[in-house]
Amino acid sequence: MPLPLRLRSFGLVLLVLGASLSLSSCSKSDSDASSSLFINFGPGAGYDMRTGNNLPMGQGDETDWKLDGKWNTTEQKLFQSLGLDLNGPVQNPGKIYTAGYPNPAVGAFRFSYSSAQNAPAVRCKVVVVNQVYQSLIEATSPGLSPNQDFQFDISGSSFKRGQLYRVYYVMYSGTTLYHKGHGDIKVEDPH
Repeated sequence: MPLPLRLRSFGLVLLVLGASLSLSSCSKSDSDASSSLFINFGPGAGYDMRTGNNLPMGQGDETDWKLDGKWNTTEQKLFQSLGLDLNGPVQNPGKIYTAGYPNPAVGAFRFSYSSAQNAPAVRCKVVVVNQVYQSLIEATSPGLSPNQDFQFDISGSSFKRGQLYRVYYVMYSGTTLYHKGHGDIKVEDPH
């Protein structure tokens, strides 16, 4: 015997509610390409505020400029040309320091990394993407170095004022992964 219309409608409402709750509970750490069409910049402002001299300024984002855990398929594809296992173990964890500044940025921002004492020289690849993982800038260090500084021009039309952009980076030497992470940059208008 079929269920009365009220019970079927109530069941449908519960099914839709359950599906939406399970989808909204996904986080960056457990997502894969199928559930990560847009970047979640995190709580609050979503970026780590820094001066032009790389000094902290106000609020921070605890997930930015640190060693990342597992990357989803979309993130890994940004670096597939390197041929590295980006979710594999990293060598010398905690011995490479990264920063993006100034943040918010006007016209340009810098990305730098430095290795702690006795850490090996590495090569670095950086990819800057918008909120749908579209690559806007790619750069690779010219050689192995324990310290590197990149400056990126963000004055072009690809960068919209008031928007956040994600900077992904991978440090490696040959087939050895030393560090990978991300940080978010906010683009502002000149005052």
